[in-house]
Amino acid sequence: MNSEIIFISCMVIVGVIILSAIYILIVLAKNSRKTLQEDMLGTDVVKYRTAQNNLRGVKVAMPITIVLAVIYIIVLLNHFLGMIPINPIGGGLFAGGLLFTYLGVFIKKLNTEKKGNYLGVCKGIVVDVRKSTELRDMGRFMHPGDGTHVDYFVPVVRYVVNGTEYIVECSSAKDLKNVPKVGTELTVYYDTQCPNFMETDFDRSVSGPVSIVFVSVGILLTVVGLIVCIVFRPWY
Repeated sequence: MNSEIIFISCMVIVGVIILSAIYILIVLAKNSRKTLQEDMLGTDVVKYRTAQNNLRGVKVAMPITIVLAVIYIIVLLNHFLGMIPINPIGGGLFAGGLLFTYLGVFIKKLNTEKKGNYLGVCKGIVVDVRKSTELRDMGRFMHPGDGTHVDYFVPVVRYVVNGTEYIVECSSAKDLKNVPKVGTELTVYYDTQCPNFMETDFDRSVSGPVSIVFVSVGILLTVVGLIVCIVFRPWY
């Protein structure tokens, strides 16, 4: 009885989180599309580019959230009705493989779009190296239980376009040993209409292999998950 109550409580919490995430993504997409429609000529370049980036984020997060919602529904149906007899390990691997493949394809597409938008080229200098706040827990995830972790760092680049100086963080991070050091010269590719939107040759060297890794892992997980679902019967 207690385990049933705990299960139901957990599922209620997870359901609220999933529904909240879907609602937030829908609102964000709606507001971003409204911004793009109201400023179709891109007169406010920063606002326009920000809305584009928000839509890209929604395109990544929404399919993942929907897959999680589907898995959530399957778990509920199996628990209460014993429907949809899918091996949980195979189903999890298959779903994870689809997500990884999707992310890899999306990253590849995003890289291509950036190359089309960032047509300006100049040289920049790394003026600082900052610890990544977005990846601060990644090292602990990669080194569980041994009391160690790897911190990730982002280079900060200074460059000049048409007499205006810009100081911008790169979009990619690495461990301190492999991140460009202060004083290193990098090639900067920037948006000619909004030069503070940019990426460096360092970013491209990181994001390119990432898409290949995601697609490769995704295909492998999808195939293995499908085999497990076909060969092994469910546990119920």
